[in-house]
Amino acid sequence: MSQLRITEKRWQAIINKDSEYDDKFVYARKNSKIFCAPSCDYNIVDRNNIELFNSAKEARAKSYLPCKKCHPMDDRLTASEWIIEIDNILKINYQKDLNLDDIAQLAHGAPYYLHHQYKEHTSKTPLEKLTEIRIAKSKNLLKTSALSIPEVAQEVGINNPAYFSTLFKKHVGQTPLKFRKEHPNNQLSELLKSISMNLQQT
Repeated sequence: MSQLRITEKRWQAIINKDSEYDDKFVYARKNSKIFCAPSCDYNIVDRNNIELFNSAKEARAKSYLPCKKCHPMDDRLTASEWIIEIDNILKINYQKDLNLDDIAQLAHGAPYYLHHQYKEHTSKTPLEKLTEIRIAKSKNLLKTSALSIPEVAQEVGINNPAYFSTLFKKHVGQTPLKFRKEHPNNQLSELLKSISMNLQQT
């Protein structure tokens, strides 16, 4: 398997969405783990965020999934594969301020269709799944870090601490502060205790 160099000619083919290159190579987006034909009608990409392959088969071998919008090389994505792609996108981008339109754009699909397909296959909406991921990440941070509640909220993509606390209590059954008190970070406590003792001895 040989990864292609991003020459200026190939880069211009992507920028100009040149269909003449569709049978020559595909490009993969590292952040969303999907690959497209050069002519894909998508926003301008970051040159540092892509890699090129001779074929769809080579891109698939590197665990990339075909774009739902352009169907590169007619390698069509099944509904279950698309759900996996959406889950990967949410796991990678949960720290960002995402709405349904943002998720649909990253997954190369129409917002309503994505919402319908995802709920049909998982019994939850993409935004509910995003919240699930954020709550799980925040629980881990509350147990293992010394970050304040607002800092934890920001780390999981929620810029409003009050909303984060309300959301957390709704899903966990207690406030972030109470959850942290019931799940003390023993390792951090020991470290702080050790630092305190050392200061007293100096």
